[in-house]
Amino acid sequence: MGNKKIIIHPGIGKTATSAIQKNLFNMCSNDSSKFIYPDIGMDSECAHHFFADNYPHFEEQRFYRDCDRLLELAGKANEKGGDLVCILSSEFLIHSSKGHIDALISRLKEGYEIVEVFFTIRSKPELIYSSYLQGVKVNYGVKNGESITDYAGRMGDGFNFKVLFKKWSSVDSLKFMEYKNKSSFVSRFVSHLGLSSENVECFESNISIIEDVVNIVFNFDSDGRNREQRRVFIDNMLDFSYKYKSLSSRRLKDELFRIYHDEWIKELLYLKENYHEIT
Repeated sequence: MGNKKIIIHPGIGKTATSAIQKNLFNMCSNDSSKFIYPDIGMDSECAHHFFADNYPHFEEQRFYRDCDRLLELAGKANEKGGDLVCILSSEFLIHSSKGHIDALISRLKEGYEIVEVFFTIRSKPELIYSSYLQGVKVNYGVKNGESITDYAGRMGDGFNFKVLFKKWSSVDSLKFMEYKNKSSFVSRFVSHLGLSSENVECFESNISIIEDVVNIVFNFDSDGRNREQRRVFIDNMLDFSYKYKSLSSRRLKDELFRIYHDEWIKELLYLKENYHEIT
């Protein structure tokens, strides 16, 4: 009878989560010998968002049905007598309620000997900056015309790793890795899981806008254009951002560093002292 482990990667967003998910999807399949990245609770973007109660399309009945399917995978591994490492990834999970997280972990422990959480984190000023630009780009999570400091304040504990980590205190093992360089970060992530980093692919689908076009996007959205018009407009803003990234202002980023840098250093030290960092 082999060992059965389930690893949950709850993000956080803007730490190469999409690239990690696509690589895991390509590397692991439901019929692989040991590592499984299951197509259970998965949306169209290779992410297991349906396991998160804050996902806009979450369905409670589906959640419990999908948990049962994960337990079936563990049961099949028992029958074969082999080891199993099942991996789930969704950046929505990091912001799920504690009650929901506890219910998820309790259910998974019925079939898996080890439930492990593997966080990916990022410097707080960089994370807020990147999340804000992403929210403006996709018109989700940022109010029209909202300043970056107002956005950060409204998010509250959404960027507080001490609070976010504590919600997962009932797992057997909690690890984290700090995001810096995207390509090397994904390789380090999959290598730690036990997968070959030689097969890592670079995905550049989630391109960012530069801060100089934020107000232009706000003005466009205030006119109430349709989805297709917005898609074409954002594509043009992304092309502009790519061409002039080296000339972009750093005003918003510098403002965030002045406000949050010292706080982030203290928070990172706390995480290193209390949790297992993967270096």
